[in-house]
Amino acid sequence: MSSRYAPTVVTMTSSPVPLLFGLDLLSGYLGETALVVAGAVLIGLRYRRWKMLAGAAVGAVSSSATVVVGVGAALVALVALGYWDPPVGQIISDALGAGSAAWELLGEPVTSAIVDWLEGVAE
Repeated sequence: MSSRYAPTVVTMTSSPVPLLFGLDLLSGYLGETALVVAGAVLIGLRYRRWKMLAGAAVGAVSSSATVVVGVGAALVALVALGYWDPPVGQIISDALGAGSAAWELLGEPVTSAIVDWLEGVAE
């Protein structure tokens, strides 16, 4: 027999068990969304299929946007047809409160840091 027909032994260099255990811990603390994102990143790093992952991400975002637009259109139709009378005052109040909280949390500190930096550059 020649060595050309000798069987080839294929072995795995690393076990997937630690990876699966880590993903299980991650899903326990952060939820299913974090598990899906971590799995997608690990698959992308492992197999380097960036075009496939980018296509899947675009598909997921467009599907989410389609659902949001559909829900918005249904709500507008309910209001236009008179089946639902939304509490507009409360909705506006909640939106203004959320905007105010976002400004206090992010907008004001970032704006003051930028202004201070620009004043330092101008001197």
